[in-house]
Amino acid sequence: MSVYGRLSARTLPSQTWHAAQKAHLSTGERAADRMRNFMGSWRFAGGFILIMIVWALANSLMRGGWDPYPYILLNLFLSMLAGPQGAILLIAAKRQDAIAAALSQHDFDTNVAARGDIEVVLATIWKVLSPRKKGWTGGMIIGSVLSVLSVLSVLSGVAAIVVIITGGIVLVQALEAVTAGHPSWTAG
Repeated sequence: MSVYGRLSARTLPSQTWHAAQKAHLSTGERAADRMRNFMGSWRFAGGFILIMIVWALANSLMRGGWDPYPYILLNLFLSMLAGPQGAILLIAAKRQDAIAAALSQHDFDTNVAARGDIEVVLATIWKVLSPRKKGWTGGMIIGSVLSVLSVLSVLSGVAAIVVIITGGIVLVQALEAVTAGHPSWTAG
């Protein structure tokens, strides 16, 4: 069992949050995402401009073109395209809002769980540096904190960063206690 497994009551997820959410998308949500991604691309913009230029050139240069200037048929097609395109973009934007809300909740849950982990780490460090250890010097305290941190550094990702920051805070508090002459920390 890893150090993380012994210190945390949480289990590590088998997949990322995004992969888990992607598995629950409906066919309509997937289609709206694909269409939004395509309509927001340079390929779509370039192709759309090219079609409009070809349309204008073909109708301007041909005698009796099918849609002479002011291109009423083109305007009709563009208006017909704008209606569903706006709805699709709104559907995709609504999904993005739902994703942002779910990510916010996920971040909150992760922070709450990390706080529990930090409390466990602090309790572990406090055990190592308990007042029963009479006669410790500042260097011994620093060494103990660093050794606990090195053991805990096998934690991955955010947890490791949290442990390092927490360890730094504990280290500063320990040094302040030593310099303040706290009876449980000074050599006696």
